Amino acid sequence: DLLALDAFSSDSIPVHLLTQEALDLYLRHLKPEGVICLHISNRHLDLRPVVQSLAQARGLHVSWVDSTGDIPPPENAGAQRIYAASWLLVSRASWVLESELIAPSASKLPPLPEGFRPWTDDYSNLFSVLSERED
Repeated sequence: DLLALDAFSSDSIPVHLLTQEALDLYLRHLKPEGVICLHISNRHLDLRPVVQSLAQARGLHVSWVDSTGDIPPPENAGAQRIYAASWLLVSRASWVLESELIAPSASKLPPLPEGFRPWTDDYSNLFSVLSERED
């Protein structure tokens, strides 16, 4: 099973999709070896700690797959461009994320900021994830 969430690239993100309660709901509909793929690319917010803290609170495994966007498009792609993308893959099964299909593309996640709390339906803190990028 694979559940893909691609809803976080705009200026206003749907916070309710990044809460402990939402994660619990996703897990109820996923097989034990299933993967939740979250596209977290965002110019203004670094959502890695949000997903990391949710996964950590539930004893789940996380892989970070980040592409720089500097890959030349295939010859048959015409004028299409390949953009940078950042994905977090979450699973109950570590072996899935350690597979030869995922592990070679995964990067090491930075440690969670000290005191970072998992988001819930009653708590979220957008100020804690404001991006420091200047692009």
